[in-house]
Amino acid sequence: MTREPAFVEAAGFWARNRPDEVAVLDGDTAWSWAELDRRADAVAAGLLAAGVEPGDRVGLMAVSSVAVVAALHGLVRAGVVAVTLGPRLAPPEVAAIAAAAGLRAIVAAEPAEAAGDATGTVPGGPGGPGGPGGPGGP
Repeated sequence: MTREPAFVEAAGFWARNRPDEVAVLDGDTAWSWAELDRRADAVAAGLLAAGVEPGDRVGLMAVSSVAVVAALHGLVRAGVVAVTLGPRLAPPEVAAIAAAAGLRAIVAAEPAEAAGDATGTVPGGPGGPGGPGGPGGP
């Protein structure tokens, strides 16, 4: 039986036992344990619904914020390997890293302008240009 890392187990514990207490705080934004849990589940469910499988590598592009906490928890819950990407990378740099790391997807935990055009499917990845099921792919 595979166990979640302790930090994910702890978040679930607090979401069940103290759902309304503040879990993460960033300036004026505060999320409760229940909100963090809900958002992390949404990230995990979205990845799995998109065909990402446990063990796949998924990029995480974000700056420090409450959103990155939820995204990281969601990636771990989905059982994927998180590959962090700096939000200041140019799209060609992101594409090169994505190809070298074999990323199946990229999660942007910030508004689209912080992520450039690096969100969505990865070229050569499933559903992406040149990848299985994508335009120009097998």
